[in-house]
Amino acid sequence: MKTQINLLLILVILLFVPELSAQMDTIYNIGLDRNRFTLEELNQHIEERRANITEEDGLVLRFEINNEVVENDTLVKYGVMHYIGLSILDDEDKANIRLNNKLPSFEFVDLEGKTLHSDELIGKVVLINFWFTRCAPCIEEMPYLDQLKEAYEKDGVVFISMAPEESPQIKSFLKRHDFSYRHIPDADAFLKKFGVGFPKNILVDKEGMIRYIDSGIMGVVATVDDSGRINENYELEWDALRSKMELLISQ
Repeated sequence: MKTQINLLLILVILLFVPELSAQMDTIYNIGLDRNRFTLEELNQHIEERRANITEEDGLVLRFEINNEVVENDTLVKYGVMHYIGLSILDDEDKANIRLNNKLPSFEFVDLEGKTLHSDELIGKVVLINFWFTRCAPCIEEMPYLDQLKEAYEKDGVVFISMAPEESPQIKSFLKRHDFSYRHIPDADAFLKKFGVGFPKNILVDKEGMIRYIDSGIMGVVATVDDSGRINENYELEWDALRSKMELLISQ
């Protein structure tokens, strides 16, 4: 009987441990600083320090956790702030650090010879497409990108394309392919801020913040035919982009 009671007590304790862990408070400690932060305070602290970094610095600020300790009923996560050069980040990291941050400022001359400054886009939802003339997935998604423009331009969405090539090469390409965005040539330095992958679609909200980054709206689907040959086809995958665009329009 005593053994059964002990087993019952153990089961009760095990049932309650996950719940207690889930309710445990979490705070953060930066380096040797004795101040401790909630997650909200930590993010605010990071944003304040990021505000002092300019594009010319070529740096990104990161907080990395290197130890966790339970003190009383609190989980303390110890970490350090350090700066990393943008040049050493891989493509995925470059895209990730841009998400939910301000669109880097720019000033370009478009294919028609008109100047476009990033400040002009404040107050508007913006879709920016990165592409180049020999990129097969880029070309494959162009008709659908044009469909997005036709559907949402009436809602005030601005549609811009950026490519690394110079104006003559892009103009020659557009004589053979329909693509009705506002075209920015010679944008290689700006594109590299997001990595080198193509195509890439970026949604910017009315405050100039990047809210969506994806590698394209056409997914590659591989099939094998009767002879054993592998064929690649494209499948339209634009639901996430459309949903995010509609959300930003409504805000």
